[in-house]
Amino acid sequence: MKTDKNATAPARGNEYAERACSFLRRRGFDAQIVAKIGQHKCDALVAGSPVEIKGSANHKINQTASGFGFAISRISSRQRITAPVVILYCDCDPECVFIIPTNAIENHFIAIPCPADSHPTTYSGKWSIYYNDLALLKKIVARYTTPIDDLPIFKQGN
Repeated sequence: MKTDKNATAPARGNEYAERACSFLRRRGFDAQIVAKIGQHKCDALVAGSPVEIKGSANHKINQTASGFGFAISRISSRQRITAPVVILYCDCDPECVFIIPTNAIENHFIAIPCPADSHPTTYSGKWSIYYNDLALLKKIVARYTTPIDDLPIFKQGN
């Protein structure tokens, strides 16, 4: 099921976040959409840990290559990702994700080159080690999980 290409960027982002959470729930993770948790601006909580989700369908990522392109942050934006992990959701069949620790991301854009008629399993570049790495996600969220009731946004009086 492809995301509507005519939808606004925020609408596509919300759709990708919903799909990524559904993908994770089908694999046994507690994943839910959120907007802001304490000092963390994030897209979701996975096992109580803030997670940033970026999504992309296969499209032209430059003049010569197709693939999945993810805008991690706007160059002009001062907002940095504060979640410990970024999930790159690939809108393909079968769907897949790349689980990347935030501290491993150095640029504002990540490209997963992949021919239009192919799947990200064919990708063997820098980010391939994070392909569907659910074991890494378990490790990261175990390290950063805060009981939801202890997060400032959920404390009484907020």
